[in-house]
Amino acid sequence: MSCGVLRVAAAVLATVPVIDARQALVGTPLAAVSSPAVECDSHSIRERVAHAVQEIEHVVDPCGDSAEIGRIIESFRRCDPTSYKICVDTRSPRNYVDPGARGNPPQPTALVWNPELRNELESSCNGDDSRPLLREPNASLLHELVHIVQDCSGLDPAAHESEAVRIENIYRRARGLCQRTRYGNEALPPDAFVACRGDSCSCPPYDRPLPAVMPLRGPRIAARSADANPQAAGDTSRDGQGPGDSPGRVR
Repeated sequence: MSCGVLRVAAAVLATVPVIDARQALVGTPLAAVSSPAVECDSHSIRERVAHAVQEIEHVVDPCGDSAEIGRIIESFRRCDPTSYKICVDTRSPRNYVDPGARGNPPQPTALVWNPELRNELESSCNGDDSRPLLREPNASLLHELVHIVQDCSGLDPAAHESEAVRIENIYRRARGLCQRTRYGNEALPPDAFVACRGDSCSCPPYDRPLPAVMPLRGPRIAARSADANPQAAGDTSRDGQGPGDSPGRVR
């Protein structure tokens, strides 16, 4: 082969794009190839959630509201198990509940939990600007379980975010963690948190009787409102948006 032919061949090869073998084989972005898949409703996931729930329901709130956590857990256990699924996604930048689509058959609501997520929710912790308030895995899971119970009860979880944060704060208070004072950019109502310094909390008088469990009004899909596009809910950060946030999910 002449030197001229070799030079032409080399020039042609130089114009051919180099493709990573992993991407060529599967035809998907490299990030998707190297990242673990989302896992839903497996035996290991249910065991992991059950262990976390056991830890959550055994905390003791210094203000005497532990029974409210027990009420949510019991109500969650009474939800129709076919109406929701629990997924673990260690790539997710937040935790959220994604309402299932209506149809025949209807699709279950998805609870997506990232137990490794410990990023910032608020810039200060109990008024201390030198340390931020961070996500805590069990607190985040409890927040989303409140949304599952709301969904099972025929409520729109997105309309009851302050209640989910209030219940989350009971767990935080019981664990000696900083309590949330905001949901995204919105300040929470005064009854959603209690001022605490160390082991001392300014607990309000406990004068509101609560049912043992949250009443459920029949199957989750049938009990939903007429809204054709239910919104989602979850543990949104202080900027109100997180990477990958989209309409229709409740954080």
